Amino acid sequence: MRILGLNSGRAAPPRHDPAGKRRLADGSAALLVDGDVACAALEERHCRIKYAGGFAHAAPAVLADAGCTIEDVDAVGLSTCCDSPWGCASDRLDLMVEELGPAYGADRIWNAWSGRVHCVDHHDSHAALAFYGCGWGRALVGVIDGFGNRRDGSGRFHLHEDWWRGSFDRQTFYLAEWVEGRMRLERVSESATSPDAIGLAELYRGVTHFCGWPSYQFAGKTMALSAFGDRRRLERLVLADIDERGKARVRLRNRHDDPLRQVSEALAAAGYEIPDGLHRPASPAEPFLADIAALAQHQVEASLAAEVSELTDRYRIQRVALAGGLAMNCVGLGRLAAARPDLEFYVPPAPGDTGQGLGNAIWLGYAQGSPVAETSRPRGLPTASLGPAYGRDRTGRAVELFAATRSWADVRSGLSDSALAQAALSSLSEGRIIGVRSGRAEYGPRALGQCSILADPRDPDAHGRVNRIKKREDFRPFAASILQEHCAACFDVPVFSPFMSFAASATPYFARAAPAVVHVDGTTRYQSVTGEPSPLQHLLEQTGRAGAPPVILNTSFNMAGEPMVETPENALNVFERSGLDGLILGEHWIVRR
Repeated sequence: MRILGLNSGRAAPPRHDPAGKRRLADGSAALLVDGDVACAALEERHCRIKYAGGFAHAAPAVLADAGCTIEDVDAVGLSTCCDSPWGCASDRLDLMVEELGPAYGADRIWNAWSGRVHCVDHHDSHAALAFYGCGWGRALVGVIDGFGNRRDGSGRFHLHEDWWRGSFDRQTFYLAEWVEGRMRLERVSESATSPDAIGLAELYRGVTHFCGWPSYQFAGKTMALSAFGDRRRLERLVLADIDERGKARVRLRNRHDDPLRQVSEALAAAGYEIPDGLHRPASPAEPFLADIAALAQHQVEASLAAEVSELTDRYRIQRVALAGGLAMNCVGLGRLAAARPDLEFYVPPAPGDTGQGLGNAIWLGYAQGSPVAETSRPRGLPTASLGPAYGRDRTGRAVELFAATRSWADVRSGLSDSALAQAALSSLSEGRIIGVRSGRAEYGPRALGQCSILADPRDPDAHGRVNRIKKREDFRPFAASILQEHCAACFDVPVFSPFMSFAASATPYFARAAPAVVHVDGTTRYQSVTGEPSPLQHLLEQTGRAGAPPVILNTSFNMAGEPMVETPENALNVFERSGLDGLILGEHWIVRR
């Protein structure tokens, strides 16, 4: 069976919103073939627009990679967000035509997919991906999002400016288990669903705006900034806590349209004055904003940990899978894992809305209540390397053309992963910074060795040099990739983190050995590498044999404001523009003369 999952770029159907006022971001597409993930892709990487919504480019890329036509697809799972689920079948097909009509034609889409496009609840999609991915038979699954679907009325859509008023899914916990090959997702806790309430993720969005960044998509900057603040200077301010039922509760009023006022009112009510002349966007040079970020981070962490603890204790369960926007907060997840070392944790490679494409296909194939029944056994999600493949011929042609028109480029081709690792290790040990574009691209926001920029973490200056290459703020930290078997020596409470989902406190040994990847608060976000042969795996193994810790500074292969590279041509373009010293591209090693 072939099941295609798609993440809508619209909150409301085209006939209700012809002007496209309610556009969504973070589009994706994924194809499940007989229970296996054949391919999954992010829209932004194929259209080259950061955070792009919809699936106009991702869906054709996924189908082409699998050698499928639209007629080969047995079912399509579609999810939406921030409004009512789409109950009308023709609305769903209208969206297919809007997105994919230029590629396939309207008549062909209607003929192939009439009766086959099914709507999947937003939070159920997140939960399905997290539970399928973990591979466990039973788990508590938490989905914590700014918005899911609207709860107060299906078939009625809200196009006015205050669309955010109303009841939405925001914080949902499921008791999940496999029953005779089907996924049972039982909602056991829901909070922040009332029209006046907001959840932890929306709180974090408000603070991010207050710090001067224009979207929730910059929440990672707030998380990085929090390490420079002192929450004790705002100790009277309560942004989030736990209610009498043990559920996380946010104290801010629901002012989605005015987050500056939202946070300012809370500060005034607690007796704090906002300093005059605050410089935004925030930086460590603005201590008041850093303190706000630190307080929000701490109270979100504490509230999440309390609710997870209450539910795992109540249901006597030791395994927790998390998804939704807040599952991108690697510092909070690391502290949750440290607070409950008796629990196992899992986060899928695409926990945010880019994971909806794959989550929709999985829910449609396996969930109880789905109109489709996949009979193949679920296999979990051991890798994030799910993007389209680009063969040796295409990569070779791109490299040949590039080298023929750049006299400064020196190319060695036909190298094994081991030989590529040796060349890269020599370059890194001399203080150079390199890019890697190898194999299938990662599905999700993290660079995991397929689309990465690498540097030597032993050199404390590497942090600043890579930030300058990427044109990022200096206060933002970099992640580390490290062989799994060495994590216990490097982190106080090591967690299995194959998708770079957790930050942990570095041991003194690791802080001395790899200062470029240890943040000011002593934590490191890390990828625990094991099992999947790749240039990164070989590089780490050879780094360890050379007498250094088997760790490398790893960040996404892109420039600021751009998506990660996808194709060989993308990689060569960013290599040239960024000033990187070397590039592993497939079996090719390219350096500047």
